Amino acid sequence: MIIVFLIVLIVALIIANILISTLVPKKRREKGYANITNTKTQIVEEPELVDNGYLEVISERTTKMDSRIASINQKVGMINERITNLEKAITCLIDSQINFENNSGKKANNTHTDFDFEKLEFKIKNLEQQVDELKNPRTPQKTFYGRVDPKMERKIKSLAFNKKTN
Repeated sequence: MIIVFLIVLIVALIIANILISTLVPKKRREKGYANITNTKTQIVEEPELVDNGYLEVISERTTKMDSRIASINQKVGMINERITNLEKAITCLIDSQINFENNSGKKANNTHTDFDFEKLEFKIKNLEQQVDELKNPRTPQKTFYGRVDPKMERKIKSLAFNKKTN
């Protein structure tokens, strides 16, 4: 009798398990598929609105950068102009020296070429001083707004003279 009761109980549990499993839907947990039963709601934050104060700060920064770029371009132009003047003076010096050497075998009575040498040497020394002044200015250059900017000076020197600065 106890054995029959245990067998009937086991059969009843098996049937109950089958009925319950058919009534409750199974969760789909396959790889690569989204969980359909996920009912979490996500809060979507609204994006920040850009106000005029922020735009004014950006426009002020861009004008500062534009003024820095303009001053850098101006200094680079000055440096390029002085370097071309120095190159012209050197080529004139070399040409006059070649002419002097060619004419020295004939007659050394021409003192005009000596004067030209002195004049060219003076020009070269003057241009070298100008280039040195650009490399190491006595007074720091100011920005468009009248403020001294040492970072800008270092950057100009590194761009103009191909040197890395700290």
